[in-house]
Amino acid sequence: GPVQVKLRVFNTYDAAREALLKEEVDFVRFGPSSYILAKEKNPSIRILVIEEQEGQYLFKGVIFTRSDSGVNEVKDLKGRSFAFGDPDSTIGRYLSQSFLVDAGIHAKDLSKFEYLDRHDKVVDAVLFNKFDAGVAKEGTFAKFKDKGLKVLQTFDNITKPWVARSKLDAKVGDAIQKCLVELKDKKVLDAMGEKITGFNAQVATDEKYEPVRQGMKKSEQFEKGPKPASDASKPEPAN
Repeated sequence: GPVQVKLRVFNTYDAAREALLKEEVDFVRFGPSSYILAKEKNPSIRILVIEEQEGQYLFKGVIFTRSDSGVNEVKDLKGRSFAFGDPDSTIGRYLSQSFLVDAGIHAKDLSKFEYLDRHDKVVDAVLFNKFDAGVAKEGTFAKFKDKGLKVLQTFDNITKPWVARSKLDAKVGDAIQKCLVELKDKKVLDAMGEKITGFNAQVATDEKYEPVRQGMKKSEQFEKGPKPASDASKPEPAN
């Protein structure tokens, strides 16, 4: 028969992570970076499904600037200002910072940077000249592209996983997974936003999130600054 599901909406990524780790909720819809942080604390949590957007489980993030900014590549951002999204966001922080690091840009190289929480706020801030460049998911960026913005770099991100707490009975987890995979009602899917067209269990593995995990590690260098040269590369002291 039908099962009643109680819905809890969390105001922050942190609160959702803590609720899952404390076994207070049975399953959670996470952003990729929140999943990775939770998995570090409890490796036994289980991905049930990955969302599909228009049949795909990859979508794009965009590092962008105004068309008249004089910035043509990410490495040109030295001395400029940059707007990030949420401090816990995969696109809005971790992956974009890893690409800045790849281009030789660290926090100290920017005139200023801020976390503005939402993708649309970042786009507005760049459009209205409060920041020289920013990062947003491609869907948000595309709505404003014709107003005088240009792309500096696009990169892949993976869609959101739905994750079960570690002690959830495996049969219950399997049943939730089956229900989500079979969910095809367009009204229900549309109500979730983000162009979700369905759920995929076959690709719902931890390794799919490895590129995000590596990007998060690299993003740590953004505020620390470039790695010092290894001892081996230092010149020998003169005798």
